[in-house]
Amino acid sequence: MIQLSDNYSKLFVGGQRLGRFLWVRKCYSTFQRFKQKLNSNNIQLSEFTTTKPIVTLESSISQMLEATQKDGVSFGIRLEVNIVDQIYQFAVQNECTEPDYPYPFLICDLDKGGQLSGGHVPLRALVRSPLNCSIIRDLCYDSTLLSLAEGYLNYFPRRISCHLTWSLATPLSITEVEDFYPPATFHYTTWKVNGEETTVTGFRRSLRRS
Repeated sequence: MIQLSDNYSKLFVGGQRLGRFLWVRKCYSTFQRFKQKLNSNNIQLSEFTTTKPIVTLESSISQMLEATQKDGVSFGIRLEVNIVDQIYQFAVQNECTEPDYPYPFLICDLDKGGQLSGGHVPLRALVRSPLNCSIIRDLCYDSTLLSLAEGYLNYFPRRISCHLTWSLATPLSITEVEDFYPPATFHYTTWKVNGEETTVTGFRRSLRRS
C-alpha cells in the first residue's frame, strides 16, 4: 500500500534534512531494496497505479534516469493542457501558506508587486491540502512516474509526499531571496512570450526582476 501525505511540516524533519547527503541516500536505498526483496509478497506496480498513465515522456524512462544521474535533473515530462488547467484552478481557488508566516492567503490576494495587504512579500505559496484535488491524487499513482521513482531510488516508493507550490516573482533583490529561500535560485519556470511557450531552467535572476 502507498501512503500519501500532504503535510508540509514533514519537509523539515531531521530524516529529510539528512537526505541531502549522498551516503545517507545510498544506505537508505540499499536497506529498502533489501527489505522489499525479503518480503514474500512481491510488489506489483499494477496494484497501485492508475489504469492509464496520465503523463507522457519525450524520451524513454532509461534515458531520463541517465540524465537525472548525470545532471541532477531531467526534462520532458508532459501533461495535457486540460490537466494542467485543473491543477491551476485548484491552486487559484484554495488557500496558501508560507513557512514562518502565520496567515493563510489566496494567490489573488497578491498585488502586482507580489505583496499582500499587510505588507508581507511571500517568496512561495504552498497550496493547502493538494490531495483534495483528484487529478493530483491520480498523479501520485501514475505508473510512469512511479517507474521513474523506482528506477531512481532502486526500490519501490511506498510513501509519497505531495506538495503544490507557487514560486513567486518578487521585487526583492537576489541576495534577499537567497537569504530567505536558497532553493529558489534553482527552480525553473515556463513562461509564454509572444504566444510561444519557453522553459527557463536554472537561474531566474532576470525573471525575478521583471
